[in-house]
Amino acid sequence: MLSSASTPRGPDIWAQVDFACDEESALTVDDVLSRRTTLAVRGLASGHVSEAVRHRLGAPSIADTPSTNGQEVASHRFGGVALRAKS
Repeated sequence: MLSSASTPRGPDIWAQVDFACDEESALTVDDVLSRRTTLAVRGLASGHVSEAVRHRLGAPSIADTPSTNGQEVASHRFGGVALRAKS
């Protein structure tokens, strides 16, 4: 459910994550957790939450891919074309 809390200890809801992915072109888990929600600021970006955000981005599980600083998410979402988010 979109209006359900992403974690019981914070005000963020899954609709914010979906909006960040679909409408704001968020490319990485860190982008969603740190800039588009308050999850990281509140210390709520646990492994479970991070994995759920990764899933909503449409990226492979972190357990299935080696870490490349979030670029695997962008590459997966855009058909293998690695895009860089502005720093």
